Amino acid sequence: MSNSNNNDKKTSQNLEDLKNQNITNSVDEKELEKNDDDIKSKNSIEADKISEEKTEEINMEEISKSFEEYLKNLEKQIATKEQEIKTWQIKTARLSEELQKYDKHKELYATEMAKKAKKDLLKNLHPFLNTLYLAFNFLPNTDDENITKFFKTLKISFDTLINDIQKQQIEIIVPKIGDFVDPTTMNIINDISNNQNQEITVKQVVSIGIKVDNQVIIPVSIMV
Repeated sequence: MSNSNNNDKKTSQNLEDLKNQNITNSVDEKELEKNDDDIKSKNSIEADKISEEKTEEINMEEISKSFEEYLKNLEKQIATKEQEIKTWQIKTARLSEELQKYDKHKELYATEMAKKAKKDLLKNLHPFLNTLYLAFNFLPNTDDENITKFFKTLKISFDTLINDIQKQQIEIIVPKIGDFVDPTTMNIINDISNNQNQEITVKQVVSIGIKVDNQVIIPVSIMV
């Protein structure tokens, strides 16, 4: 009876030990599973970190490449604008040169037109001036004070007109009797075949001459 009890105790103890062992094994398995989950979680976290770091590296490379491309495009745009500026500067310089040429041409044209107008006016005025000049050289002798006063006033007006004309670079050519003939300003209208061996001098002024801007437009007509 005693042996039977002992055996039962042993059996009970063995069952208890087995149960405890199973519990221990179960706990160990859970611990292992937990540790395994922790390891997996850590590995996953590390993998995520590595992935994020790689993603960040890739993003930085892409950003760097994009920025480099942006800089290159910007440099191209700047170079294009600089070329456009140079082109416009050249065009502006040419336009300025053309405007200066145009201004000079316009000024020259205006000067030439003014000279031409002055010459045309004097050519039309020449008969009147010549008539007055010749008239003053052949004034009648008279005791009439009114006539004398009239011609004197007219002569003053004529001299004033001549002075005003000469201020405009216009010269009235009037040689004196006895002056030597100047072929550049005088035109001999009588026959001089008999005077070839003599010094030719002015004997009579038939019409006055006019010089404009140092150019003879109407020579003096003389007799020698």
